Amino acid sequence: MKNSHLRYSLKLKTSLIAVSVIILSMTLCGWLLTGIVEKKLKDETIHSAQLNAKLIVRHLDDQFSYMQQAYYGVLFDTQIQEWLLQPELDPFFHGIREKMDTIMMASNYNVFSVYLKNFLNDHIYTTDFLTWQDSGGYGGNAQAGSFTAPELIVQKSFSRTSSSQLVSLVGQVHQGNFGEPLGWLSVNTQINAFSTMLRDDSYYEDAPLLLADQNGNAIVTGETVFPNELVAPAVAASTGDILDYDGESYLVIAAETGNYHWQYRKLLPESQIFSDVYYLRRVLFIILLFFSAVVFLGLYQVLNYITNPIYDLSNQVRSYRQNQQKGKWAGSFHTERKDEFAYLYQSLQEMTERIDHLIDEEYKAQLYKKETQLRIYRNGINPHFLYNILDSLLWTIKFGDYPRAEQILQNFSIFLHHTLSSNKEFVSVRSMREELCTFCELSSFLKDDGISWSVEFTENALIWDIPSFLVQPLVENCFKHAFNGREKGCVFVTGDVEDEDLVFRVRDDGIGMTSEQRCKLLSYLDTYDFNKESRHFGLASVHQRLKLYYGNIYGLDIRTESNAGTTITIRLPVRQLVQTEKAENI
Repeated sequence: MKNSHLRYSLKLKTSLIAVSVIILSMTLCGWLLTGIVEKKLKDETIHSAQLNAKLIVRHLDDQFSYMQQAYYGVLFDTQIQEWLLQPELDPFFHGIREKMDTIMMASNYNVFSVYLKNFLNDHIYTTDFLTWQDSGGYGGNAQAGSFTAPELIVQKSFSRTSSSQLVSLVGQVHQGNFGEPLGWLSVNTQINAFSTMLRDDSYYEDAPLLLADQNGNAIVTGETVFPNELVAPAVAASTGDILDYDGESYLVIAAETGNYHWQYRKLLPESQIFSDVYYLRRVLFIILLFFSAVVFLGLYQVLNYITNPIYDLSNQVRSYRQNQQKGKWAGSFHTERKDEFAYLYQSLQEMTERIDHLIDEEYKAQLYKKETQLRIYRNGINPHFLYNILDSLLWTIKFGDYPRAEQILQNFSIFLHHTLSSNKEFVSVRSMREELCTFCELSSFLKDDGISWSVEFTENALIWDIPSFLVQPLVENCFKHAFNGREKGCVFVTGDVEDEDLVFRVRDDGIGMTSEQRCKLLSYLDTYDFNKESRHFGLASVHQRLKLYYGNIYGLDIRTESNAGTTITIRLPVRQLVQTEKAENI
């Protein structure tokens, strides 16, 4: 009984601690959740309001574009310019008015009126019949000599029967567009048109709205009163800023027209935006308290039963991963339990054994595949080369060139010794150099000695062991394809240590390749299927083996230019090579 009491006492203590942690955690999570919801709501509100603002601004820009269309239609009309040069024309001359009417109607009635004043006679020509048209002052803000470049202003209507305000695009008309000023042009839209655009913003309809010009002057406000004290700070604010006024915080929505930089501002009351969030916090707190009580009752029964096997399993998995990283077998997953956890342990045991088996099989398969490819290359390319050498050697003897035949036969013997008698996966660079020299000599012989060659390796390059048959396929490719029937040419083979890489370059002065041909060749080598493809077998074998041995960053690097030769570079990381000779200069 004593032990049982102790067991239940520990279980109770553990449950109480766990539930306390859960309550605190979930409470914190609740506050964080509501904070996230608040931020999300704010972001969505800003996004939606910004979309509405962009729509309004787009309508404003459209209106400005219509005004510009009408303005420049009049400004660049050569006939109107000619009429302005005739001061004797009557102010009621219908030609100008009809011309301006036509241009204004092209705006689809988005332009209210057009005023044109002649500097030579002070006559005003207008599309508005009710406009004051004698030779007196022009009225409003537009004064002769001002606004040499077109500007957007707000001015009173020139009509004798109206006291409304106009939004006007004003500027001067010049002779030949760039000469002396001839007159004063004003393209007008009633300010009520802009008020209508603001009323189209239905998002938070009761929110204060403001449309200000490029100088920050309020032009139009919404139906809700926009406090004068907030005009300047609102114009200076950006989207997402907060303005406080009269005990209320406002979220600023800002937008700017692309033309003339008019400012659109909307103030969204935070009390309306986040009212649901505050209610959610209260409800969530009650739910969390109820849920915590339920968790306590359940946790009291299952805590110990669940945590112990999970902890043991976690330790065994951690041990398995550590051993796998070291390349060692991790042992077995073991448990004395007879429930679902026992099945889980058994499944993990079978899975790890299967993974280890698959890794071993995949490694062996890849190694066998590459070794097979190397053997195929050795046994497939050499017979063709052998036939050509023997045939050429026969004709050399027939022609009586016995010294040359003896030299070729000796080189051929050395080549066969290096190529056919060795099945090593790695060879020394020094041995490879000798093999390359004999191969180049034989290949040049097959080309009637028209192709010269050189093999130059530094002492720093000769001390390493490298995978066999890396450079010879590249040299062979030069002799076969680089000269395309040319009788003369050169092949250069170099080897040296550069930085931390052993670098071999095979260069020719042959026909080269175009940029398109080079890209196509590199793509072909990357996706080469040894079971299906036969062309460029040697290049593909070298390219793929480099990636297998040293990683995907390695492989063949091809630099070429049409009719300027080709250079193929091989890089091998020195840190992964075996040194067979003592280094002198490294």
